[in-house]
Amino acid sequence: MKFLIRIAYFSLVTLVFSLQSEAATQNYRLILTENPSTSALIGWELIGGCPDSQRVYYDTVDHQQDTAAYAFRATITASNFHRGMENYFCHLRGLASGTKYYLIIGEDEGLSPRLIVQTFSQNKPNWSACWTSLELPQKLHDWQSITQQIYHHSPDFMLTDGLSNLSTESAWRKWLKFWQPITYENTLVPIVIAGTVSADIQYLFNLSSSKLRHYPIASKTSLVISAKNAKVKKRFWKSLADASQVLWYNPSSVEKLPTQVDLALTTFPHQETQLPNVFNFPNQQNIVLVSQQLEKLQIELPDETVLLEMF
Repeated sequence: MKFLIRIAYFSLVTLVFSLQSEAATQNYRLILTENPSTSALIGWELIGGCPDSQRVYYDTVDHQQDTAAYAFRATITASNFHRGMENYFCHLRGLASGTKYYLIIGEDEGLSPRLIVQTFSQNKPNWSACWTSLELPQKLHDWQSITQQIYHHSPDFMLTDGLSNLSTESAWRKWLKFWQPITYENTLVPIVIAGTVSADIQYLFNLSSSKLRHYPIASKTSLVISAKNAKVKKRFWKSLADASQVLWYNPSSVEKLPTQVDLALTTFPHQETQLPNVFNFPNQQNIVLVSQQLEKLQIELPDETVLLEMF
């Protein structure tokens, strides 16, 4: 019964969310970049009003639609016109770690729904995330059910791969329509984009073309994302010396993993013999729940739960 009530609430929130966003903005996304403990990158599409009048109002106290009551405000930090969309971004920095921020995007023709951004905690040892397969972005009709799963699990972030396969305005609009990353009370779920950063991804998520990105996702735990065949220099691994645990998603090679890498997670098998610190995600699974509990990584699949020791 509790689950049905939450789903009913999710449907109502989604309806209100959609109706409100028709005023001037839509397609809100929270993109993980830099340090998620102290910063947040918000993106959205403007569909009315004056771009120069846009402001992001935010606070640690919920003021709903009362813009004058919010303690902080920020202006646009990046913008572009791509795939028929006016995309705007605001990079919030200097945030407190492990803190819930309430925010709205306002301009001369209306206000966005009140949204919530939760920064990561620097002292938090555990985390959970929903990871999607390479094939999922191409199955747009599956995204609505996926968002319900994400809502149910309330993960710290969402890792999605294969977005470089979307190459038309229609496909991107459908993906953004189905992918409304919200949970209870309009909390935005941070998106970690894996794989190749295409031109579309650069514009729609305000990401650089860097082939290597790293995120401190928990206390002394780093997630490394690399594009295919990305060459990682030794000085990068030295910079992670303070991290007690390093996860590398889809490394170019698993035969010569740096000593700093505790576990490599791949979406394709490298060889018949499974290496002890490499785990292959089954491609046939649309989504898996990955969580860290101290020294162990738990991966929940439909038919089994895999518990991996961190090396």
